Amino acid sequence: MGGGSASISPVVGGLIFVAVVVAIILVQKAMAAATAKATQGVMRGTHKRGQAAARAPVTFTVPRPAGEVLDQVVTTVNAYPAPPALVGGLYLKSRVADAVVFGFGSKLADSFVFRVAVTGTEPGSTRGTAKVLTWTETNGLVDAVEHIEKLQGRIAAAVTELGGRVVDSPGAPVV
Repeated sequence: MGGGSASISPVVGGLIFVAVVVAIILVQKAMAAATAKATQGVMRGTHKRGQAAARAPVTFTVPRPAGEVLDQVVTTVNAYPAPPALVGGLYLKSRVADAVVFGFGSKLADSFVFRVAVTGTEPGSTRGTAKVLTWTETNGLVDAVEHIEKLQGRIAAAVTELGGRVVDSPGAPVV
């Protein structure tokens, strides 16, 4: 009996290869999740601030017609008329009779989408809500949170300029 070598069949070898690849992918995903949680833990205040800005609506009342309120919002926000080509910026995504939608991003992708919707409650009076519809996160932290807060502040400024009242806002003082 000689010193023969043992060999693994191609099927068994293939199964071992697939198992190793799957194990590597699972370890990478677990490490990414752990990194995101660790970042959230270290940046707890930043995480809470971003979540509050992204999730909490700005509600307001204004003693003016809905169309006039939206005109003032668009003027005060002063966004680009279309998405910037590469470098992100605030732009007017769409406008209909009872809402305007802003995006923050570029032609490639948006970091967040924000809608201001209004309803006429009685002749010459308007109630509205402004909120983030979608947002992106990196390592569990809301992207562009400072721009969300700035936009919320501009909405509050437009409302107060028309003699309105901000009822609730995470990014602007209640007036």
